[in-house]
Amino acid sequence: MKKTSLSDIALPHEIHEIPDADSDVDNLTDSESASEIGNTDINESLLRQDIEDRKADRALRKEFGDKAYKVAIITLCGWAVLLALYGGFRIFQIDIFPVNVMLAITTAVTLNVFAAFLGVIRGLFPPAKKP
Repeated sequence: MKKTSLSDIALPHEIHEIPDADSDVDNLTDSESASEIGNTDINESLLRQDIEDRKADRALRKEFGDKAYKVAIITLCGWAVLLALYGGFRIFQIDIFPVNVMLAITTAVTLNVFAAFLGVIRGLFPPAKKP
């Protein structure tokens, strides 16, 4: 039995007729064009599976991108509140903690937000796969 892969797929329609994320997968082929291509059940199945995988991939990218954005916003807002409190107390000559500690906190927040976004971008948008 011959193994079938994505590179073996014969598309029943032209490239511009392949549905995108907003279209209905059940309307991929009509019976006239499907009968012209041999082994259409396997081809249709692989094509539908590929389309569903792409839809799921887009949805996951959007979901995790939004979560990463929210985490970064919450972290930066927390840092801004801490900075405002520190500045407010400094006006009245009250030291909550030394300047070095505030510098360390600022550096840590900056690096953590940068590292989080770098990790998310690498995870959500991996480099193109070589054939």
